[in-house]
Order: sequence, then C-alpha cells, then structure tokens
Amino acid sequence: MFSCLSTRQVDIDGSILTYIVKEREVENVNEARDFEVTFNTAVAEVLCTCGLFNLEGFLCRHALCVLSRNGYEEIPPRYILSRWRKDIPHSNVFDYGCKCTSVL
Repeated sequence: MFSCLSTRQVDIDGSILTYIVKEREVENVNEARDFEVTFNTAVAEVLCTCGLFNLEGFLCRHALCVLSRNGYEEIPPRYILSRWRKDIPHSNVFDYGCKCTSVL
C-alpha cells in the first residue's frame, strides 16, 4: 500500500501551479517516488505524471492531494465520467458468446 508523504509546490506560471507529491510504500519506508502534478487554477484542471486518469478514468491520490491542498472538498465534475455516475442511463450491450443457430 502507498501513501502520499508530502506535497510541495515547486513552480508557479500564471494560473498553473506545479507540485511534487512524494509517495512512500507503507511496507518499505526507505523507498519513495516523486510524481509531478500540474494544477491550472483558472479551470480546475489537474494532471499527474502517473497518468491514472488517462488509463483508468479516475483521479489518482497525487491529484487528490493537490486538489485538497488548494481547498477543493469535492472532485470537479469534469473528472466524474459518465460511466461512474448512477444518474445517467447506460446502454450496455452484453455478449455472452452465445453460439446460437437461427431457426427458420
């Protein structure tokens, strides 16, 4: 299991803030990794070098640490994809690999 050890701001470029989030494995306290997270305060856009949002469709703990540090108590709506929402009807098509034969 991992935990975010520290979040420090390293750069400001207008409305874009850059943070380094240090992550440490709980079982191995001697090993730590750094992730760079950029946060655009003008549009509430957060981007982490781990790329979890692009891969899985939900925010990583590094991005959540930066949002929390900037006073966000709720996840911005742009990061809650329709596939995770219960209030949006889904059109699922199930394919169970049926080997059916047509009967005339």
